[in-house]
Amino acid sequence: MDAGKQYTLPVNGTLVNGQKDDFLRRRTAAEILASALSSGCGDYAVAFISLVERCGLQTLLVDAAEISVQSLQSRFAGHAVVAVRDESNRQWILADPTNKRILAAPWAAGEKMFGGVYWIGFKGPVAEYPVHDASSLREFYDRTLKTIPLDILNRQIIRLRFTIDASLMSTDGRFLNPNVSKLIENSERLLTEYGLQPQNEVIVRVVKGGDDARSDLRYSNENGWTLQLGLRSICSPGLLGYVERHIAGRMPTTK
Repeated sequence: MDAGKQYTLPVNGTLVNGQKDDFLRRRTAAEILASALSSGCGDYAVAFISLVERCGLQTLLVDAAEISVQSLQSRFAGHAVVAVRDESNRQWILADPTNKRILAAPWAAGEKMFGGVYWIGFKGPVAEYPVHDASSLREFYDRTLKTIPLDILNRQIIRLRFTIDASLMSTDGRFLNPNVSKLIENSERLLTEYGLQPQNEVIVRVVKGGDDARSDLRYSNENGWTLQLGLRSICSPGLLGYVERHIAGRMPTTK
């Protein structure tokens, strides 16, 4: 589904009109498959489970909260995946239907995390899943985040050190994008607010981007992490989250 677009779709047999988030975790597998529309990872997971179980395989829905500063702030970030039992060797395989890939094979059903950044809050049959709409999904993520030990948060969350390149400075010493200071301030403020002392620190060099709001993060062995910042970017918490997720995806997985 496209964000901001209106849809009229069946929800448990009743037609509902709304936008993408209005359908979060509400539709049955049959309704999702019939519509060929997904509101996100939860729909992909439920539809995948339905198809796999037709083949007689055992499955578990696995939903988890994202371990990140942005997630701690929004209380509304996570990912749903599916565990499938391989009867030939009695082992579990963890699959990510949204991104069409295998996360772990074999996978231990007792794991607390997956993907290096997701803390599991539910693992079980779809019929026992406690989430049924956007509101209960937010409550689920909030509860799950509260169960993460502080030492895990400090090990998984990254302290971002932003250095401002000369290309973003005017001749009189001002930032060409006056919002750039928000990246530095928000990152440190949130770590302090949640009492975090991350074990890992990554330097991100911020350089001048285009005359628009677009920002692009890149990595090279020569320069490390470089963020090309659009001169009209408002440097929102979403940008901080974008940087955090991309860097976390390249960090070694820890347990």
